[in-house]
Amino acid sequence: MPRKVTVALFAFVCVAIAGVGILIGMHELKNRSYARVVADVRALGQKRPAKVSRDQWQFMIGWTNNDIGNCLPFAGFWDTRQLADDFHRRCAGPVDVATIDWLWDEISRICPVRGQDYSDRFRPTTPEHLEQAAYEQFGIDVK
Repeated sequence: MPRKVTVALFAFVCVAIAGVGILIGMHELKNRSYARVVADVRALGQKRPAKVSRDQWQFMIGWTNNDIGNCLPFAGFWDTRQLADDFHRRCAGPVDVATIDWLWDEISRICPVRGQDYSDRFRPTTPEHLEQAAYEQFGIDVK
C-alpha cells in the first residue's frame, strides 16, 4: 500500500476511535444525569410538604418516577444534563407540588414527542389523578 494511503487510513481509524470514545463518554454522562434525577425524586419522599398527605406525596413521586423512565431516555444529552443540574438545585431547598409540576413541565419540554402526551395523560398533580392517590401505592417511603 502506498504511504499516503496508509497515513490516511491510520488517520481515519484514529479519528473514528476518538469519535466512538467521545460518544461513549457522553452516553455515560447522560446516564449519570438521569440517575441523579431519579435519586433526587426518590429523596423527595423525605421532604413531604406539610399540606400534602402521605398518600398524595408517594403517588406524585411514583408517577414522576414513571414519567422519568418513560420519557427522559428520549431527551438529548445536554437537555438531560441541564435538567439534572436545575432539578438538583431546586431540591436543595423547600419542595412542594410546584416542584413536581416543574419537573413534569421540563420533561415535557425536552421530550416533545413523548413527554407532552405522557404529561397530559398521567400528570399526578391534577385533581382527577390525585383522587386515585389513596388507591395506588408505589411502595415509596414517605416521611
